[in-house]
Amino acid sequence: AADPTSADKQRDLSVSLERLGDLFEKMGDRSNAIAHYERSLPIARALAEANPSHPGLQNDYAITKRVLARLKG
Repeated sequence: AADPTSADKQRDLSVSLERLGDLFEKMGDRSNAIAHYERSLPIARALAEANPSHPGLQNDYAITKRVLARLKG
């Protein structure tokens, strides 16, 4: 979060938030899982939009959206 200009660090932050979300989900804490995925989503979106030809970042964004939709569903 301290270095918003670094795509690598932003991706690391996004993935870390998702992993925390996964952990909360496994612990049965759906609301915290959703909160962490919701914090990750704008980061993943920004990375995907800034790098439209990067398949990994596009995939990260798609996964984040899919998991968040499942958690909310």
